[in-house]
Amino acid sequence: MSKELRSATELPDQRGIKSFRDWRFYLAALLLAGSIFCLIRDPYFITEGEFAYKQGMIVLLMALTIAAAFLWETPIFGKPAGANLLLQSFSIVPFSLLMARLCAADGKSSQEITRLKFPGFWDFVGSALTGLLEMIPAWIRDLFSNWHITLLFLLVLGILCLRRIQLRTGAIILILMLLFFRQFNREGTLVYLVAGTLLLTTALFFMFSRYDLVSYYENIIKRLKRSSTLGDEEVRTILRVMEQLARKKRLSEGNFRQIVKDSYTVNHAYNDQELNMISNEMAKRMIYSYDLVSLRNDNEGIFLFPDPLLYHDDNLLCSVALVPRVMFVTLFSLLWIIMPFDLIPDSLPFVGVLDDMAVMILSGIVIQGSLLPMRKHHE
Repeated sequence: MSKELRSATELPDQRGIKSFRDWRFYLAALLLAGSIFCLIRDPYFITEGEFAYKQGMIVLLMALTIAAAFLWETPIFGKPAGANLLLQSFSIVPFSLLMARLCAADGKSSQEITRLKFPGFWDFVGSALTGLLEMIPAWIRDLFSNWHITLLFLLVLGILCLRRIQLRTGAIILILMLLFFRQFNREGTLVYLVAGTLLLTTALFFMFSRYDLVSYYENIIKRLKRSSTLGDEEVRTILRVMEQLARKKRLSEGNFRQIVKDSYTVNHAYNDQELNMISNEMAKRMIYSYDLVSLRNDNEGIFLFPDPLLYHDDNLLCSVALVPRVMFVTLFSLLWIIMPFDLIPDSLPFVGVLDDMAVMILSGIVIQGSLLPMRKHHE
């Protein structure tokens, strides 16, 4: 059995950064440094000849959350250790600058909402309200002065809770592309933005390595080791099933039974009834004992699907991606209800609560999607 388990994680992967001796490490580092240089020279960040970060805390949090999700939660840029971890941490800097630049037209200083002016006698009231608003921390005011960026952040958090990494990656790339191409409709030079984006994208290309597939097989092994009665045939069959699921994302009932038949009839002779009993028992253990797959029935038939959490890397850095989501969404949803800011005035009957309901529902989805991996990691 140990031989079967060891061979499962020996995946041929020639991409990504292997070590500090890998020439791609130094090339990727130079590309990331070049991306930072181009982005900080963008006219948007230049004030009186010096660099000045002009976005609020929300954009920075959004950039860190997206980066942590793809670097450490479901790592697609190599194992988060050694040379890879150094490059991954370094890549957060240009990505944060890029997100700040892409949100350039949307962000404004949180101080702008404190300038309340009223005509005549009511100017005294305006001064009093201004004083009250100034007592609110700037990072909290930023949630509402840049409410459209905050809602974009909530949307991003919801996307990051999608189980399938292909859907998650595609949706995030689509949002980034929309933000990027929107810049071409505005005045000003885009040379530094385009150059910085190309350098960052090239660096990520050299860093790209589906370590989440390694995590997939490592988590399978951890769950199989819960049982001390596994035989070689059963392990071999389960690994073949999970290998097919990694490639095809789902497995029909007929294909599953065929894999079981091919594995168990090599050294023994079984009739169809016995093979059906073996298949049913194995499917039951894979679903309920090992938490490897789920069973779904649709118009096309009965299919097995792999547990999406198998792709999550069980490490401390994963908490960097998960914990801030829960904390931010919980805080924001509470502040949204408490603070006197609304997209739709509450005075309007029925429709006045739609924005609050939408924020609470989206927050609940994000919290549930973030707590599930955390609970699985601690089982």
